[in-house]
Amino acid sequence: PVVKPTEAPVVKPTDPPSTEVCEDSNLKIVYSKKNRTCNSFVKKKNKFCKEEVIMSHCPNLCEACDQYGSKDTKGKFVFKGERVNCKWVRGDTVTTHKVLRRMTNLCQDDDMKNTCRQTCGYFCESE
Repeated sequence: PVVKPTEAPVVKPTDPPSTEVCEDSNLKIVYSKKNRTCNSFVKKKNKFCKEEVIMSHCPNLCEACDQYGSKDTKGKFVFKGERVNCKWVRGDTVTTHKVLRRMTNLCQDDDMKNTCRQTCGYFCESE
């Protein structure tokens, strides 16, 4: 009798988890009454990265991705020429269809998604 070899089991590859790399916000943060980019903190990173407002806005620079990679920026930032914060993105009134539509439109902007990470549902992890 001829015995046919058994077929090897087929294992389907699993998709990698859908996470984004932790990035600093590209929007300028309002710090000491000035509009500043995360790059402006590089030279004195050890000094500035002790402050929560900077860590939350620049989590990659401050090596704070585990703590702030999925959180909103804590301070005000500049968006289309206006100084705003993530509370403004969420709307500080009762949730209505108009507020949800506005928030959805704002969160389509990549820079906004990477600044108001929790509000926009954009969670990232460190590399």
